[in-house]
Amino acid sequence: MRNLSIYVLVVYVTYGYLFLSLLTAHIPQFGLYFTGLRDVWMILSLFILFFFNRGVELFLILYVFLIGLVGFLFSGYSSSPLVFAYGMRDIIFLMIVLFICIVKVEYLNSLYRPMLKFIYLVLLLCLVSVVLQYLKFSELHESIFAINEYYSAKGITTNVNGGLFGARLLAPLYSASLVATLLMPVFLFTKVPWLARLVAGFVVIFTVAKVIPVFLYYKIFNKRPVFFGILSFLLLIFVYQICRWVIETMPISIYTFHASSVLDRFNIFANLPTIGELKTPFPLGYNSVAGHVINGLDASLAPESLLISKFYDFGFWSLPIFIIIFYLYALTVKETRPFLVAFIFIQFFSSLSNHLVAVVPFIIILRVSKSYTEGKRIEYRNHNSG
Repeated sequence: MRNLSIYVLVVYVTYGYLFLSLLTAHIPQFGLYFTGLRDVWMILSLFILFFFNRGVELFLILYVFLIGLVGFLFSGYSSSPLVFAYGMRDIIFLMIVLFICIVKVEYLNSLYRPMLKFIYLVLLLCLVSVVLQYLKFSELHESIFAINEYYSAKGITTNVNGGLFGARLLAPLYSASLVATLLMPVFLFTKVPWLARLVAGFVVIFTVAKVIPVFLYYKIFNKRPVFFGILSFLLLIFVYQICRWVIETMPISIYTFHASSVLDRFNIFANLPTIGELKTPFPLGYNSVAGHVINGLDASLAPESLLISKFYDFGFWSLPIFIIIFYLYALTVKETRPFLVAFIFIQFFSSLSNHLVAVVPFIIILRVSKSYTEGKRIEYRNHNSG
C-alpha cells in the first residue's frame, strides 16, 4: 500500500500535472477546474504522511493550519479562503519534498524509469518549443502550447520577455522557473545518459531563469552545503551592487531586464513587519504574492518568497516552522543535501518553483541511481573478497 501510494502521488504530480496544464491551455473555459484538479496531490500527500507515520511533518502541517486559522478568525484582517488554501499548499509541498529525501529508497525504485521517461518527454517538448521560437513559427508554437490561453484561463499575466529569442522558454510546464528547476539539477547532479544531460543543459539556457546560477553555485560548493548556503546570503550584497551598477550604467537591454528582476527579489527586506505585527499571526497566506493578488492588495509590497511570506504571516509564531525544516533536513540522505540547500535558498527568494513536478523527478532519479551504484560496488567487493 505504501509503495502504491507513493507511485500514484509521483505520477500524478508529474504526468498528471503536465496533462492538466495542457488541458488548461487548450480548454481555457474549464481552466480553473483543471488547475484545481492539479492540487488534488495535497490530499494524496496527507494520506502518504499518515501511512508512513510521519508525525513530525503532520504536526507541522497541523500547527500551520491552527495558527493560520487563528489569524484568519481573530487578526482583524480580511482574507479569502483560497489564500488560506495556498498557504497550506506551500507547507505540504515543503514537507513532501523533505519526505522524499528521507524515505527509504526501496519505496522509490519502481519510479526510476517512469521519471526518466518523464524527463525525456519534457526535454522533447522543450526542444520543440525552442526550435519553433528560433524559426519564428509563433502561430504554430501557440497552437501547440497555447501559452497565452493558459495564463488567460488562470486569470493572471506573466512577463515572458528577457529570453534569447525575445520570449523565454516556458513550455511545457508554463513557467521558466519550473523548467529550469527540473532540468538544471538533472544536468548538474545526476548520471542519466549523457545525451539527456547535454540536451538538459542546452535547453535550460533558454529559460534564462535565476535558479540557474544558484544550482551552479551549489554544484561547485557541494561538500559543505550548509556553510556555503549561509555564505551565499552574505554574497547577496555583491549581487545587489552588481545589479544596481548594470541598471545605472547600461542601456535598456536583456541585461537590465534581468538585473531589475533580481533586484525585485530583494523586496523581502522591504516593508518589514514591526515588532507589534510579529506578535500576532495574520491569516495564513495573507502576506504572499498570491494572497495580495487574490485579496486585491498591492502585490509589489508582498515578499516574493515562499518561506519569508510565512514569517510575515506568523511572526514569532513561525519559529517552529524553520526549526522543524532544519530538523527534517538533518534526516535527509547525504546525496540530496546540496540540492536541498539550493532548493531552500530558492524558496527564500521565489514563490514560483513551488510545484512538485519541478523537484520530485530529479530527487528520485538521484536517489535510485545512487543506490544502484552503491549496490553494485558492494556486490563487486563481496565477489572479490569471496
